[in-house]
Amino acid sequence: MKAFIFKSEDKMVAVNNEIEFLKKTAVRFVDRKKSRKLYIFIQIISFSICMLVVKFKILSTDFPMETGPLKGFLYLFIVPILFALHETLHIIFVPNFYKKEAKCYLLIKTYIGIAEFVPKTKKRQIMLIIAPFLFITVIPFALSFLFGFNAFINYIALINMFSSGMDITQTIYAIKNVPKGATVISMFYIEKE
Repeated sequence: MKAFIFKSEDKMVAVNNEIEFLKKTAVRFVDRKKSRKLYIFIQIISFSICMLVVKFKILSTDFPMETGPLKGFLYLFIVPILFALHETLHIIFVPNFYKKEAKCYLLIKTYIGIAEFVPKTKKRQIMLIIAPFLFITVIPFALSFLFGFNAFINYIALINMFSSGMDITQTIYAIKNVPKGATVISMFYIEKE
């Protein structure tokens, strides 16, 4: 795996070349225009869930604005660490991500994300995309509901729920559009002949 901090587009040559090659040889499974609408819808649902959790005190939610400025600052400080954990979980599900020749890039520009160009199955792609949502939001929420975790865990789960909007969108498109037996590379697939 390679990590890149991009300050300009000319540093993204390796990633752009891979994407251009895939556009010519494979089928994109995420529709950009429709995915924006679905993404916004998912974010509205996330916001609604957050409001319900807070209003009806379904889970303990000791949010920063209720705990004073120092604790609030500490809660904000955790957000970059959470994004790093989120992207790390994506990377872990890329086959052979630890090998130097793996075409897996950590991108840091105006956003943090990964670009991976490693062939994989549909199931592996779905796990790669949805893993952070499952491990940082769904499982902690379920355990919190059952066993009463503290507010900090719930805060992290709620923040990750918002940052997982595009992951959920891409997962829906992968389930819906990628044929069984296809090889998936990034957001493209190649049908089995």
